[in-house]
Amino acid sequence: HSTSATAAAMSEGLVDDARRVGFMPLVARVDFWRGRSYADLSQSDKSIPAFRTSFAEALPSHEDHVLAQAATRLAQEYIYAHQPLEFDYWASVAQAAMDRGAPDAALESFLDHTRCVALWNLGKIVTRLACLEKHAAKVEPVRPLDEWELTTLGLAAVDVGQFERGIGYARRGYEYSLKQNGPMHPRTLEMRMYECKAEVDSGDYDAALTVCSATLAAIGAVAGDNRALVGRNRIYLVDVLLRENRYDDARAELARAVAIGADVADVEEATARLDAVTGHADRALPHLRQALAAQQDLPAEHPDVIAAKLELGKSLLACGRLAEARTVLDDALAAAARAELSPTSHADVEFAAARALWAASPEERPHALDLARRALETYTVSAPKTRGFTDARAGIDDWLAHPH
Repeated sequence: HSTSATAAAMSEGLVDDARRVGFMPLVARVDFWRGRSYADLSQSDKSIPAFRTSFAEALPSHEDHVLAQAATRLAQEYIYAHQPLEFDYWASVAQAAMDRGAPDAALESFLDHTRCVALWNLGKIVTRLACLEKHAAKVEPVRPLDEWELTTLGLAAVDVGQFERGIGYARRGYEYSLKQNGPMHPRTLEMRMYECKAEVDSGDYDAALTVCSATLAAIGAVAGDNRALVGRNRIYLVDVLLRENRYDDARAELARAVAIGADVADVEEATARLDAVTGHADRALPHLRQALAAQQDLPAEHPDVIAAKLELGKSLLACGRLAEARTVLDDALAAAARAELSPTSHADVEFAAARALWAASPEERPHALDLARRALETYTVSAPKTRGFTDARAGIDDWLAHPH
């Protein structure tokens, strides 16, 4: 098989050959596929310039299809670069390019889907799921949903707390790619990695450990050059190991994630969680502040920002820094009230805020108990019966029995 890295390296030589020919429509096409190769490797520092170059070459040479494709892929890349203004710009350029050229139903559908995915950067996770459902309803009478459409539906459902449904979609995304591309294709392995994430988020740690470990082994065998894919899967595995209280294994896996070049913010967050659960909340604080700083371009109501504040507040509380913990958690609670969050995510913030309020402000302990009871009620109604959520609910129960 040829890997994404090999394709990217070959594309550099092809660009040189195409430039020597001097036929700009061909150069634009080669630069576009060079961008696709780097996008598959999650190397946005190379994919974005390649797509921009392709667009600039396609425009004067009237290569309208490449023009629209390059603009659409640029819009997609700017989602993952967390640059919503650039996304809006290139999505509008892509639409204009499609309007200028021959009809392309497949590319129009891809852009529509990309607009749904982009709602993540605004923190609109409920709106994103509704958008993806509307997209699916429009597409399915014409053709089956592809692996990415199925997987993004799954991740969106999990994010709002629809765990069983989300895992079902994620599994279908993996199975679609398995049938279309084979078991060891990098795309198939990426979809299986997202199934692993869905299992982690659902609290089914046995299933998560099985899927994540098998996926990592397969990725290492056929796509070990894809540092972003390997690094992300290792971070997911660290997450599972931490939840399983396998701290030495988690530490070793985290070291491997760092060595492969996993996302810096993901590494900071995982390092902080490892420190926190092993009794070193003081050591966790710098990593948690760094993880929160990495979210500075996202709105205060974004689930990732709220989650970062939640973890920071919990570690401040563990360090006895009560006033600061209360400030951070009060901020998170206020943002959660305005945000689109899953019910259990909101409950987690309420419970942490209750603990900080109880410790920092004795006169407000009745309100702290109300917050904790509300969190417990949410868990009772909304949480799945998996080990992760059952343990979390038991923690709220225990605290309410003996507040401290």
